[in-house]
Amino acid sequence: MKKKRKKWPFFAGGAAILLILVVVLLVVVGGLFSGPAHLDRDTYETLSEREYEKIVRNPEAHEGRKILVYGTVFQFDTRTGPEVFMADTGAQKVASIFYDQYTAVTGDAEVFVEVVEDDLVAIYASVAGTQVYETVSGDDREVPLLRASIVDVIG
Repeated sequence: MKKKRKKWPFFAGGAAILLILVVVLLVVVGGLFSGPAHLDRDTYETLSEREYEKIVRNPEAHEGRKILVYGTVFQFDTRTGPEVFMADTGAQKVASIFYDQYTAVTGDAEVFVEVVEDDLVAIYASVAGTQVYETVSGDDREVPLLRASIVDVIG
């Protein structure tokens, strides 16, 4: 007498899982070949001052938006840590005395290796909402928060 092969009752569920894994693998491999978009400067939006003011007024409404802003680093020390700095920012590249929007910039420490206080920088970042920080006088201040992928020291 021949033994009957057992049917795998989990095969239908296994097929669905296999299909999901194949799709995820294709997305990951496709992403590897196309390169990380967050490191492509051409994928960041250049803004007018008016458009930047809209983002500053309501950062949460623009979360995830990839923008290029310029600024002067005014605090980057042991108090902020290696992955956050404070900058006066604006949408256009101008003399640093014209930037008046306090902004918290966060990112990986490797991105900030060349950055020091008083640098003029180009910040390629995604809008990440707001950040509350304590001022030197002890007051709390809420400012836009940017998640930087690229920071170029330009002056």
